[in-house]
Amino acid sequence: MKKEIKRQVIGIDSSGQLGLFRGMGERKGKGRGQRDKGEAQRHFEDPSPRGILIGNESLGEYLIRAGQRRVFEIRQMLRSLEWGGFEAKYRGGGRRPYHPAALLGLILFGIMEGKSSLRQLETMARTDVRSWWLTGGIAPDHSVIGRFLNDHAERLSEEFFESLTREVLKVTGSSTQSLAGDGTVVQAAASRYRGVKQEAAEEAAKESRRRAEADPEDKKLGRQAEQAEGVAEAVRERVATRKRQRSKKAKDAKVSPSEPEAVFQPLKDSSIAPSYKPTLLANQERIIVGQQVQASSETRGFGALLRQAKRINGGVKQLLLDAGFFVGKVMETALEEGVEDLLCPEGATRGGSRKKKSSKGFAKSAFHYDEQSDSYECPAGEKLVPVGQSHDDGKRFTRYGGAPCEHCELRDQCTSNPRGRTVKRYQDDEIKDALREVMRHPAARREYSRRKGMVEPVFSELKGIQGLQRFRRRGLDKVRLKFALHATAHNLRRLVALTQASEKALERISGAFWQLLQLPNRTFPRPAVALFAFFWRTP
Repeated sequence: MKKEIKRQVIGIDSSGQLGLFRGMGERKGKGRGQRDKGEAQRHFEDPSPRGILIGNESLGEYLIRAGQRRVFEIRQMLRSLEWGGFEAKYRGGGRRPYHPAALLGLILFGIMEGKSSLRQLETMARTDVRSWWLTGGIAPDHSVIGRFLNDHAERLSEEFFESLTREVLKVTGSSTQSLAGDGTVVQAAASRYRGVKQEAAEEAAKESRRRAEADPEDKKLGRQAEQAEGVAEAVRERVATRKRQRSKKAKDAKVSPSEPEAVFQPLKDSSIAPSYKPTLLANQERIIVGQQVQASSETRGFGALLRQAKRINGGVKQLLLDAGFFVGKVMETALEEGVEDLLCPEGATRGGSRKKKSSKGFAKSAFHYDEQSDSYECPAGEKLVPVGQSHDDGKRFTRYGGAPCEHCELRDQCTSNPRGRTVKRYQDDEIKDALREVMRHPAARREYSRRKGMVEPVFSELKGIQGLQRFRRRGLDKVRLKFALHATAHNLRRLVALTQASEKALERISGAFWQLLQLPNRTFPRPAVALFAFFWRTP
Protein backbone atom coordinates (compact mmCIF):
# COMPACT_ATOMS: atom_id res chain seq x y z
CA MET A 1 0.00 0.00 0.00
CA LYS A 2 1.33 3.42 -0.94
CA LYS A 3 2.05 5.82 1.87
CA GLU A 4 -0.39 8.72 1.88
CA ILE A 5 1.21 12.12 1.30
CA LYS A 6 0.01 14.60 3.94
CA ARG A 7 2.28 17.55 3.15
CA GLN A 8 0.81 20.93 2.34
CA VAL A 9 0.13 21.46 -1.37
CA ILE A 10 2.08 24.40 -2.80
CA GLY A 11 1.19 26.14 -6.05
CA ILE A 12 1.13 29.44 -7.89
CA ASP A 13 -2.17 31.32 -7.74
CA SER A 14 -3.62 31.01 -11.23
CA SER A 15 -7.06 32.47 -10.55
CA GLY A 16 -5.83 36.04 -11.15
CA GLN A 17 -7.76 39.26 -11.57
CA LEU A 18 -6.99 39.04 -15.26
CA GLY A 19 -9.75 36.52 -15.76
CA LEU A 20 -12.37 39.01 -14.58
CA PHE A 21 -11.68 41.20 -17.60
CA ARG A 22 -10.36 38.92 -20.35
CA GLY A 23 -11.88 35.56 -19.54
CA MET A 24 -8.39 34.08 -19.29
CA GLY A 25 -8.36 32.82 -15.74
CA GLU A 26 -9.47 29.46 -14.39
CA ARG A 27 -10.33 28.76 -10.82
CA LYS A 28 -7.44 27.08 -9.02
CA GLY A 29 -8.02 23.39 -8.57
CA LYS A 30 -10.38 22.93 -11.47
CA GLY A 31 -9.32 19.71 -13.13
CA ARG A 32 -8.71 19.73 -16.86
CA GLY A 33 -8.54 16.02 -17.47
CA GLN A 34 -11.88 14.96 -15.95
CA ARG A 35 -13.16 11.81 -17.63
CA ASP A 36 -15.41 8.91 -16.78
CA LYS A 37 -13.53 5.61 -16.43
CA GLY A 38 -16.08 2.94 -15.65
CA GLU A 39 -17.79 3.81 -12.39
CA ALA A 40 -15.05 6.14 -11.11
CA GLN A 41 -14.46 9.66 -12.36
CA ARG A 42 -10.88 10.88 -12.21
CA HIS A 43 -10.30 14.55 -11.48
CA PHE A 44 -6.87 16.05 -12.01
CA GLU A 45 -5.25 19.15 -10.61
CA ASP A 46 -4.43 20.89 -13.88
CA PRO A 47 -4.91 24.70 -13.72
CA SER A 48 -4.42 26.90 -16.74
CA PRO A 49 -1.33 29.13 -16.80
CA ARG A 50 -3.27 31.95 -18.46
CA GLY A 51 -4.46 33.31 -15.16
CA ILE A 52 -0.98 33.68 -13.63
CA LEU A 53 0.22 37.27 -13.27
CA ILE A 54 3.78 38.59 -13.19
CA GLY A 55 3.32 42.01 -11.68
CA ASN A 56 0.35 43.47 -13.54
CA GLU A 57 0.78 41.54 -16.80
CA SER A 58 -0.10 37.97 -17.69
CA LEU A 59 2.52 35.23 -17.57
CA GLY A 60 2.12 34.64 -21.30
CA GLU A 61 2.76 38.28 -22.17
CA TYR A 62 5.76 38.35 -19.84
CA LEU A 63 7.30 35.23 -21.45
CA ILE A 64 6.84 36.68 -24.94
CA ARG A 65 8.46 39.95 -23.91
CA ALA A 66 11.32 38.01 -22.31
CA GLY A 67 11.91 35.99 -25.50
CA GLN A 68 10.90 32.66 -23.93
CA ARG A 69 8.52 31.44 -26.62
CA ARG A 70 9.68 27.82 -26.70
CA VAL A 71 7.62 26.84 -23.66
CA PHE A 72 4.50 27.62 -25.69
CA GLU A 73 5.53 25.07 -28.32
CA ILE A 74 6.46 22.49 -25.69
CA ARG A 75 3.12 22.81 -23.91
CA GLN A 76 1.22 22.71 -27.19
CA MET A 77 3.01 19.54 -28.25
CA LEU A 78 2.44 17.77 -24.92
CA ARG A 79 -1.23 18.75 -24.80
CA SER A 80 -1.79 17.39 -28.30
CA LEU A 81 -0.86 13.85 -27.17
CA GLU A 82 -3.22 11.17 -25.87
CA TRP A 83 -3.00 10.76 -22.08
CA GLY A 84 -5.62 8.06 -21.54
CA GLY A 85 -3.03 5.40 -20.72
CA PHE A 86 -1.51 7.57 -18.00
CA GLU A 87 -4.87 8.67 -16.60
CA ALA A 88 -6.09 5.08 -16.29
CA LYS A 89 -3.44 4.41 -13.62
CA TYR A 90 -5.14 6.74 -11.13
CA ARG A 91 -7.98 5.78 -8.82
CA GLY A 92 -10.92 8.02 -8.07
CA GLY A 93 -11.31 9.72 -4.70
CA GLY A 94 -8.85 11.37 -2.34
CA ARG A 95 -6.64 14.32 -3.16
CA ARG A 96 -6.64 15.19 -6.83
CA PRO A 97 -3.46 14.02 -8.56
CA TYR A 98 -1.48 16.34 -10.78
CA HIS A 99 -2.19 15.82 -14.45
CA PRO A 100 0.49 13.69 -16.20
CA ALA A 101 0.97 16.32 -18.93
CA ALA A 102 1.90 18.94 -16.33
CA LEU A 103 4.34 16.68 -14.49
CA LEU A 104 6.01 15.47 -17.67
CA GLY A 105 6.23 19.01 -18.95
CA LEU A 106 8.19 19.92 -15.84
CA ILE A 107 10.43 16.82 -16.03
CA LEU A 108 11.27 17.14 -19.73
CA PHE A 109 11.84 20.89 -19.59
CA GLY A 110 14.12 20.39 -16.60
CA ILE A 111 16.17 17.83 -18.53
CA MET A 112 16.39 20.25 -21.48
CA GLU A 113 17.86 22.78 -19.05
CA GLY A 114 20.36 20.26 -17.66
CA LYS A 115 18.46 19.71 -14.40
CA SER A 116 17.23 16.18 -13.92
CA SER A 117 17.52 15.40 -10.22
CA LEU A 118 14.25 15.33 -8.29
CA ARG A 119 15.34 18.13 -5.99
CA GLN A 120 16.29 20.34 -8.92
CA LEU A 121 12.92 19.72 -10.58
CA GLU A 122 11.14 20.59 -7.34
CA THR A 123 13.01 23.91 -7.20
CA MET A 124 12.23 24.66 -10.85
CA ALA A 125 8.53 24.08 -10.29
CA ARG A 126 8.51 26.73 -7.55
CA THR A 127 10.88 29.36 -8.94
CA ASP A 128 11.13 29.11 -12.76
CA VAL A 129 8.45 31.19 -14.49
CA ARG A 130 8.89 29.16 -17.70
CA SER A 131 7.96 26.01 -15.78
CA TRP A 132 4.81 27.74 -14.53
CA TRP A 133 3.53 27.92 -18.10
CA LEU A 134 4.08 24.18 -18.59
CA THR A 135 2.53 23.16 -15.27
CA GLY A 136 -0.11 25.82 -14.76
CA GLY A 137 1.59 26.84 -11.53
CA ILE A 138 1.51 23.52 -9.66
CA ALA A 139 4.59 22.89 -7.49
CA PRO A 140 5.05 19.14 -6.85
CA ASP A 141 7.81 18.16 -4.46
CA HIS A 142 10.54 15.63 -5.21
CA SER A 143 8.64 12.66 -3.76
CA VAL A 144 5.61 13.28 -5.99
CA ILE A 145 7.83 13.53 -9.08
CA GLY A 146 9.73 10.37 -8.12
CA ARG A 147 6.52 8.42 -7.51
CA PHE A 148 5.15 9.53 -10.88
CA LEU A 149 8.28 8.25 -12.66
CA ASN A 150 8.12 4.91 -10.84
CA ASP A 151 4.41 4.43 -11.52
CA HIS A 152 4.75 5.10 -15.26
CA ALA A 153 8.29 3.82 -15.87
CA GLU A 154 7.34 1.19 -18.44
CA ARG A 155 5.16 3.54 -20.48
CA LEU A 156 7.72 6.36 -20.38
CA SER A 157 10.59 4.09 -21.44
CA GLU A 158 9.09 3.19 -24.80
CA GLU A 159 5.45 3.99 -25.60
CA PHE A 160 5.49 7.68 -24.67
CA PHE A 161 8.83 8.26 -26.41
CA GLU A 162 7.41 6.75 -29.59
CA SER A 163 4.13 8.72 -29.51
CA LEU A 164 5.86 12.06 -28.92
CA THR A 165 8.55 11.38 -31.53
CA ARG A 166 5.87 10.46 -34.05
CA GLU A 167 4.21 13.86 -33.53
CA VAL A 168 7.55 15.69 -33.70
CA LEU A 169 8.28 14.06 -37.07
CA LYS A 170 4.83 15.00 -38.31
CA VAL A 171 5.08 18.65 -37.25
CA THR A 172 8.61 19.10 -38.62
CA GLY A 173 7.98 17.15 -41.82
CA SER A 174 10.91 14.87 -41.06
CA SER A 175 11.21 11.15 -41.86
CA THR A 176 13.08 7.99 -40.94
CA GLN A 177 14.02 6.96 -44.48
CA SER A 178 17.71 7.67 -43.78
CA LEU A 179 19.07 6.98 -40.29
CA ALA A 180 22.47 7.06 -38.61
CA GLY A 181 23.38 4.90 -35.63
CA ASP A 182 25.95 5.18 -32.89
CA GLY A 183 26.53 4.27 -29.28
CA THR A 184 28.37 5.66 -26.29
CA VAL A 185 29.23 4.69 -22.74
CA VAL A 186 27.86 6.43 -19.62
CA GLN A 187 29.03 5.77 -16.09
CA ALA A 188 26.58 4.10 -13.71
CA ALA A 189 25.59 5.37 -10.27
CA ALA A 190 28.35 3.38 -8.58
CA SER A 191 31.91 3.95 -7.46
CA ARG A 192 34.68 2.85 -9.80
CA TYR A 193 36.79 1.82 -6.80
CA ARG A 194 34.37 -0.67 -5.23
CA GLY A 195 34.35 -3.77 -7.38
CA VAL A 196 34.42 -7.37 -6.12
CA LYS A 197 35.69 -10.47 -7.90
CA GLN A 198 34.09 -13.91 -7.75
CA GLU A 199 35.85 -15.24 -4.66
CA ALA A 200 35.11 -12.14 -2.58
CA ALA A 201 31.51 -12.00 -3.81
CA GLU A 202 30.89 -15.66 -2.93
CA GLU A 203 32.32 -15.16 0.56
CA ALA A 204 30.24 -12.01 1.14
CA ALA A 205 27.08 -13.84 0.03
CA LYS A 206 27.72 -16.72 2.45
CA GLU A 207 28.37 -14.34 5.35
CA SER A 208 25.23 -12.28 4.61
CA ARG A 209 23.08 -15.41 4.43
CA ARG A 210 24.54 -16.69 7.72
CA ARG A 211 23.61 -13.43 9.49
CA ALA A 212 20.12 -13.48 7.99
CA GLU A 213 19.47 -17.06 9.12
CA ALA A 214 20.73 -16.24 12.63
CA ASP A 215 18.09 -13.51 12.96
CA PRO A 216 15.16 -14.42 10.68
CA GLU A 217 12.96 -11.66 12.14
CA ASP A 218 15.25 -8.94 10.79
CA LYS A 219 13.94 -8.21 7.29
CA LYS A 220 16.81 -5.84 6.56
CA LEU A 221 19.32 -8.66 6.94
CA GLY A 222 17.22 -10.79 4.58
CA ARG A 223 17.29 -8.08 1.92
CA GLN A 224 21.05 -7.67 2.33
CA ALA A 225 21.53 -11.43 1.89
CA GLU A 226 19.45 -11.43 -1.31
CA GLN A 227 21.44 -8.50 -2.68
CA ALA A 228 24.78 -10.16 -1.87
CA GLU A 229 23.65 -13.39 -3.53
CA GLY A 230 22.60 -11.41 -6.60
CA VAL A 231 26.06 -9.84 -6.78
CA ALA A 232 27.71 -13.28 -6.53
CA GLU A 233 25.46 -14.62 -9.29
CA ALA A 234 26.32 -11.65 -11.52
CA VAL A 235 30.04 -12.28 -11.08
CA ARG A 236 29.62 -15.98 -11.89
CA GLU A 237 27.80 -15.09 -15.10
CA ARG A 238 30.53 -12.62 -16.13
CA VAL A 239 33.26 -15.19 -15.51
CA ALA A 240 31.33 -17.86 -17.46
CA THR A 241 30.80 -15.49 -20.39
CA ARG A 242 34.49 -14.63 -20.58
CA LYS A 243 35.42 -18.30 -20.45
CA ARG A 244 33.10 -19.03 -23.39
CA GLN A 245 34.85 -16.23 -25.25
CA ARG A 246 38.20 -17.81 -24.29
CA SER A 247 39.31 -14.64 -22.57
CA LYS A 248 42.58 -14.82 -20.67
CA LYS A 249 41.18 -12.41 -18.07
CA ALA A 250 38.08 -14.42 -17.13
CA LYS A 251 39.05 -14.58 -13.44
CA ASP A 252 39.53 -10.79 -13.33
CA ALA A 253 35.82 -10.11 -13.90
CA LYS A 254 34.31 -7.99 -11.14
CA VAL A 255 30.99 -6.42 -10.24
CA SER A 256 29.92 -3.35 -8.30
CA PRO A 257 28.06 -4.47 -5.13
CA SER A 258 25.69 -1.48 -5.38
CA GLU A 259 25.11 -1.79 -9.17
CA PRO A 260 25.60 -5.43 -10.23
CA GLU A 261 23.93 -4.98 -13.64
CA ALA A 262 26.52 -2.40 -14.72
CA VAL A 263 29.76 -3.59 -16.35
CA PHE A 264 33.29 -2.39 -15.61
CA GLN A 265 34.42 -1.04 -18.99
CA PRO A 266 36.47 1.85 -20.43
CA LEU A 267 34.84 5.29 -20.45
CA LYS A 268 35.54 8.00 -23.02
CA ASP A 269 38.29 9.40 -20.79
CA SER A 270 40.01 5.95 -20.80
CA SER A 271 39.22 5.32 -17.12
CA ILE A 272 37.40 2.10 -16.17
CA ALA A 273 34.19 2.21 -14.15
CA PRO A 274 30.78 0.50 -13.84
CA SER A 275 28.82 1.81 -16.80
CA TYR A 276 26.13 1.20 -19.42
CA LYS A 277 26.06 1.55 -23.20
CA PRO A 278 23.21 3.62 -24.68
CA THR A 279 22.61 3.32 -28.42
CA LEU A 280 20.42 5.40 -30.70
CA LEU A 281 19.28 6.01 -34.27
CA ALA A 282 18.82 9.58 -35.52
CA ASN A 283 17.55 11.02 -38.80
CA GLN A 284 18.89 13.89 -40.92
CA GLU A 285 17.35 16.51 -38.62
CA ARG A 286 19.02 14.83 -35.61
CA ILE A 287 15.70 13.64 -34.19
CA ILE A 288 16.12 10.41 -32.21
CA VAL A 289 13.84 7.71 -33.62
CA GLY A 290 15.31 4.71 -31.80
CA GLN A 291 16.91 4.42 -28.37
CA GLN A 292 17.98 1.64 -26.04
CA VAL A 293 20.46 0.85 -23.26
CA GLN A 294 22.41 -2.39 -22.82
CA ALA A 295 24.91 -3.33 -20.13
CA SER A 296 27.94 -3.71 -22.37
CA SER A 297 26.95 -4.39 -26.00
CA GLU A 298 25.87 -1.81 -28.57
CA THR A 299 24.67 -4.48 -30.97
CA ARG A 300 22.73 -6.84 -28.68
CA GLY A 301 19.42 -5.02 -29.02
CA PHE A 302 19.89 -3.72 -32.55
CA GLY A 303 16.81 -5.52 -33.89
CA ALA A 304 14.55 -3.91 -31.28
CA LEU A 305 16.16 -0.54 -32.00
CA LEU A 306 15.43 -0.77 -35.72
CA ARG A 307 11.89 -2.04 -35.19
CA GLN A 308 11.20 0.92 -32.89
CA ALA A 309 12.22 3.30 -35.66
CA LYS A 310 9.89 1.49 -38.07
CA ARG A 311 6.97 1.71 -35.62
CA ILE A 312 7.46 5.44 -35.29
CA ASN A 313 7.43 6.37 -38.97
CA GLY A 314 7.36 3.38 -41.29
CA GLY A 315 10.24 1.77 -43.15
CA VAL A 316 13.95 2.56 -43.10
CA LYS A 317 15.67 2.60 -46.50
CA GLN A 318 19.17 3.77 -45.60
CA LEU A 319 21.22 2.96 -42.52
CA LEU A 320 24.60 4.54 -41.73
CA LEU A 321 26.25 2.70 -38.85
CA ASP A 322 29.41 3.15 -36.84
CA ALA A 323 32.22 0.59 -37.23
CA GLY A 324 31.16 -0.99 -33.93
CA PHE A 325 28.11 -2.41 -35.77
CA PHE A 326 30.23 -4.35 -38.29
CA VAL A 327 28.73 -7.60 -37.01
CA GLY A 328 27.10 -10.29 -39.10
CA LYS A 329 23.97 -10.44 -36.94
CA VAL A 330 23.44 -6.68 -37.30
CA MET A 331 23.74 -6.89 -41.08
CA GLU A 332 21.36 -9.83 -41.32
CA THR A 333 18.83 -8.06 -39.11
CA ALA A 334 19.01 -4.89 -41.23
CA LEU A 335 18.33 -6.83 -44.42
CA GLU A 336 15.48 -8.78 -42.80
CA GLU A 337 13.86 -5.48 -41.73
CA GLY A 338 13.90 -4.17 -45.29
CA VAL A 339 16.91 -1.83 -45.23
CA GLU A 340 17.96 -1.27 -48.85
CA ASP A 341 21.16 0.72 -48.34
CA LEU A 342 23.41 -0.38 -45.46
CA LEU A 343 26.74 1.42 -45.06
CA CYS A 344 29.12 0.42 -42.27
CA PRO A 345 32.94 0.39 -42.28
CA GLU A 346 35.10 -2.22 -40.66
CA GLY A 347 37.21 -1.07 -37.73
CA ALA A 348 38.90 2.28 -37.25
CA THR A 349 40.33 4.60 -39.87
CA ARG A 350 44.02 4.07 -40.56
CA GLY A 351 45.91 6.10 -43.13
CA GLY A 352 42.76 7.27 -44.87
CA SER A 353 41.38 3.76 -45.50
CA ARG A 354 39.05 1.97 -43.14
CA LYS A 355 40.76 -1.20 -41.99
CA LYS A 356 40.25 -3.09 -38.78
CA LYS A 357 43.11 -2.80 -36.34
CA SER A 358 44.86 -6.10 -35.69
CA SER A 359 47.64 -7.15 -33.36
CA LYS A 360 48.76 -9.53 -36.10
CA GLY A 361 49.57 -6.72 -38.52
CA PHE A 362 47.57 -6.98 -41.72
CA ALA A 363 43.84 -6.88 -41.05
CA LYS A 364 41.59 -9.68 -42.21
CA SER A 365 40.14 -7.35 -44.84
CA ALA A 366 43.55 -7.34 -46.55
CA PHE A 367 43.06 -11.04 -47.39
CA HIS A 368 40.87 -11.68 -50.43
CA TYR A 369 38.57 -14.72 -50.28
CA ASP A 370 37.92 -16.73 -53.44
CA GLU A 371 34.67 -18.68 -53.20
CA GLN A 372 35.42 -21.07 -56.07
CA SER A 373 38.71 -22.33 -54.66
CA ASP A 374 37.65 -21.83 -51.01
CA SER A 375 40.91 -20.08 -50.21
CA TYR A 376 42.30 -16.69 -49.15
CA GLU A 377 44.94 -14.71 -51.01
CA CYS A 378 47.28 -12.83 -48.70
CA PRO A 379 48.85 -9.39 -49.43
CA ALA A 380 51.95 -11.17 -50.72
CA GLY A 381 49.91 -13.16 -53.27
CA GLU A 382 50.12 -16.53 -51.49
CA LYS A 383 47.15 -18.80 -50.88
CA LEU A 384 45.75 -19.82 -47.48
CA VAL A 385 43.70 -23.03 -47.54
CA PRO A 386 41.44 -24.66 -44.90
CA VAL A 387 43.50 -26.28 -42.13
CA GLY A 388 40.87 -26.95 -39.45
CA GLN A 389 37.61 -25.96 -37.77
CA SER A 390 36.69 -24.77 -34.27
CA HIS A 391 34.35 -22.33 -32.52
CA ASP A 392 34.40 -19.09 -30.50
CA ASP A 393 31.58 -18.61 -27.99
CA GLY A 394 29.32 -20.91 -29.97
CA LYS A 395 30.22 -19.43 -33.38
CA ARG A 396 31.84 -22.00 -35.67
CA PHE A 397 34.66 -21.00 -37.99
CA THR A 398 37.10 -22.50 -40.46
CA ARG A 399 40.79 -21.70 -40.05
CA TYR A 400 42.81 -20.96 -43.18
CA GLY A 401 46.61 -21.19 -43.34
CA GLY A 402 49.46 -23.18 -44.85
CA ALA A 403 51.05 -20.32 -46.80
CA PRO A 404 54.88 -20.30 -47.13
CA CYS A 405 55.47 -17.51 -44.61
CA GLU A 406 59.07 -18.43 -43.61
CA HIS A 407 60.84 -16.38 -46.28
CA CYS A 408 58.09 -13.84 -47.04
CA GLU A 409 59.27 -10.21 -47.26
CA LEU A 410 56.05 -9.05 -45.55
CA ARG A 411 56.28 -11.48 -42.63
CA ASP A 412 57.24 -8.81 -40.07
CA GLN A 413 54.17 -6.77 -41.07
CA CYS A 414 51.86 -9.78 -40.95
CA THR A 415 52.54 -12.25 -38.12
CA SER A 416 54.97 -13.38 -35.45
CA ASN A 417 53.55 -16.91 -35.32
CA PRO A 418 56.34 -19.39 -36.21
CA ARG A 419 53.78 -21.57 -38.01
CA GLY A 420 52.71 -18.69 -40.22
CA ARG A 421 49.64 -16.49 -40.54
CA THR A 422 46.13 -17.93 -40.20
CA VAL A 423 42.71 -16.38 -40.93
CA LYS A 424 39.35 -17.38 -39.44
CA ARG A 425 36.24 -17.48 -41.61
CA TYR A 426 32.86 -17.48 -39.86
CA GLN A 427 29.45 -18.25 -41.31
CA ASP A 428 28.54 -14.57 -41.54
CA ASP A 429 31.74 -13.58 -43.36
CA GLU A 430 29.97 -13.76 -46.71
CA ILE A 431 27.77 -10.77 -45.93
CA LYS A 432 30.76 -8.96 -44.40
CA ASP A 433 32.74 -9.44 -47.58
CA ALA A 434 29.89 -7.96 -49.59
CA LEU A 435 29.75 -4.90 -47.33
CA ARG A 436 33.53 -4.47 -47.49
CA GLU A 437 33.24 -4.41 -51.28
CA VAL A 438 30.50 -1.77 -51.11
CA MET A 439 32.53 0.44 -48.77
CA ARG A 440 35.45 0.48 -51.23
CA HIS A 441 33.44 2.63 -53.65
CA PRO A 442 34.04 6.41 -53.39
CA ALA A 443 30.30 7.12 -53.72
CA ALA A 444 29.57 4.89 -50.72
CA ARG A 445 32.24 6.60 -48.64
CA ARG A 446 30.87 10.04 -49.56
CA GLU A 447 27.38 8.99 -48.58
CA TYR A 448 28.65 7.47 -45.35
CA SER A 449 30.38 10.73 -44.41
CA ARG A 450 26.91 12.17 -43.65
CA ARG A 451 26.65 9.93 -40.59
CA LYS A 452 28.91 12.07 -38.43
CA GLY A 453 26.72 15.17 -38.75
CA MET A 454 23.50 13.21 -38.16
CA VAL A 455 24.19 11.31 -34.95
CA GLU A 456 27.36 12.45 -33.21
CA PRO A 457 26.03 15.94 -32.32
CA VAL A 458 23.11 14.19 -30.61
CA PHE A 459 25.38 12.64 -27.99
CA SER A 460 27.16 15.98 -27.62
CA GLU A 461 23.86 17.64 -26.75
CA LEU A 462 22.77 14.82 -24.44
CA LYS A 463 26.02 15.02 -22.48
CA GLY A 464 26.96 18.69 -22.81
CA ILE A 465 23.58 20.44 -22.64
CA GLN A 466 21.35 17.94 -20.83
CA GLY A 467 24.06 16.80 -18.43
CA LEU A 468 23.99 13.06 -19.17
CA GLN A 469 27.49 12.48 -17.85
CA ARG A 470 26.40 9.82 -15.38
CA PHE A 471 23.22 7.92 -14.62
CA ARG A 472 21.67 8.89 -11.28
CA ARG A 473 19.38 5.87 -10.89
CA ARG A 474 20.44 2.27 -10.23
CA GLY A 475 19.37 -0.84 -12.09
CA LEU A 476 19.10 -1.41 -15.85
CA ASP A 477 15.33 -0.74 -15.98
CA LYS A 478 15.70 2.64 -14.27
CA VAL A 479 18.68 3.51 -16.45
CA ARG A 480 16.56 2.78 -19.52
CA LEU A 481 13.84 5.05 -18.17
CA LYS A 482 16.38 7.81 -17.61
CA PHE A 483 17.83 7.56 -21.11
CA ALA A 484 14.35 7.48 -22.69
CA LEU A 485 13.48 10.73 -20.87
CA HIS A 486 16.70 12.32 -22.13
CA ALA A 487 15.92 11.19 -25.69
CA THR A 488 12.37 12.54 -25.43
CA ALA A 489 13.60 15.88 -24.08
CA HIS A 490 16.15 16.05 -26.91
CA ASN A 491 13.38 15.58 -29.49
CA LEU A 492 11.40 18.42 -27.91
CA ARG A 493 14.53 20.57 -28.22
CA ARG A 494 14.81 19.66 -31.90
CA LEU A 495 11.13 20.47 -32.41
CA VAL A 496 11.68 23.99 -31.07
CA ALA A 497 14.90 24.49 -33.04
CA LEU A 498 13.46 23.28 -36.35
CA THR A 499 10.25 25.27 -35.89
CA GLN A 500 12.14 28.46 -35.12
CA ALA A 501 14.45 27.91 -38.10
CA SER A 502 11.42 27.44 -40.35
CA GLU A 503 9.81 30.62 -39.05
CA LYS A 504 13.00 32.64 -39.61
CA ALA A 505 13.28 31.32 -43.16
CA LEU A 506 9.70 32.37 -43.89
CA GLU A 507 10.40 35.81 -42.47
CA ARG A 508 13.47 36.24 -44.70
CA ILE A 509 11.60 35.11 -47.83
CA SER A 510 8.55 37.25 -47.15
CA GLY A 511 10.81 40.22 -46.41
CA ALA A 512 12.58 39.75 -49.74
CA PHE A 513 9.25 39.66 -51.59
CA TRP A 514 8.14 42.80 -49.78
CA GLN A 515 11.27 44.64 -50.90
CA LEU A 516 10.71 43.54 -54.49
CA LEU A 517 7.15 44.81 -54.41
CA GLN A 518 8.37 48.23 -53.33
CA LEU A 519 10.51 48.64 -56.47
CA PRO A 520 9.01 51.20 -58.94
CA ASN A 521 7.68 50.15 -62.35
CA ARG A 522 8.06 46.47 -61.54
CA THR A 523 5.51 43.85 -62.56
CA PHE A 524 5.48 40.25 -61.37
CA PRO A 525 4.01 37.13 -62.92
CA ARG A 526 0.93 35.75 -61.22
CA PRO A 527 2.73 32.77 -59.55
CA ALA A 528 5.17 35.13 -57.83
CA VAL A 529 2.34 37.28 -56.46
CA ALA A 530 0.50 34.17 -55.26
CA LEU A 531 3.64 32.90 -53.54
CA PHE A 532 4.14 36.25 -51.85
CA ALA A 533 0.53 36.23 -50.69
CA PHE A 534 1.05 32.76 -49.22
CA PHE A 535 4.02 33.89 -47.12
CA TRP A 536 2.21 37.05 -46.14
CA ARG A 537 -0.73 35.05 -44.79
CA THR A 538 1.50 32.56 -42.95
CA PRO A 539 1.57 33.44 -39.21
